Amino acid sequence: MSYKVTIEDIPVLNLAGLKTRVNIANAKEQCSALWKEFMDRREELKEIVEDSLYGISTNMTENGNFDYWAVVAVTPESTISPGMVYMTLPARKYAKCVSPLNDISKTFEFIYGEWAKTEKNFSVDFKASRFERYPKAFQGTDKVELFVPLS
Repeated sequence: MSYKVTIEDIPVLNLAGLKTRVNIANAKEQCSALWKEFMDRREELKEIVEDSLYGISTNMTENGNFDYWAVVAVTPESTISPGMVYMTLPARKYAKCVSPLNDISKTFEFIYGEWAKTEKNFSVDFKASRFERYPKAFQGTDKVELFVPLS
């Protein structure tokens, strides 16, 4: 399968929400549970600066464990509720691809595999955080924007 990949400069993102440690084998269930909890608590965040929702994957290990964050963009000085977390993603270039929700894994595999092997101007940064960006009123049939960090 082939996907259209574009290169996008993303500015610094100040993000707040919830995070959990998951394993790739059961990520769908664990991430869905985290999103449900986050959506129930999202109104606790008062300094939201845009309508998008972000799913951040970071700290991947060889055995498939990683941190997953369900977050929104907030002001740098945002106050967060107990139990919530704050993170900053630095400005950088990303490979961007739009995907149906049920194809996220295949789309990421394409970018990290096939696309990365043929791309001549950029290299995929396998250690940096990747993310998904969802519309505020996301429905399961909506498309998701996927972002893979480049160096």
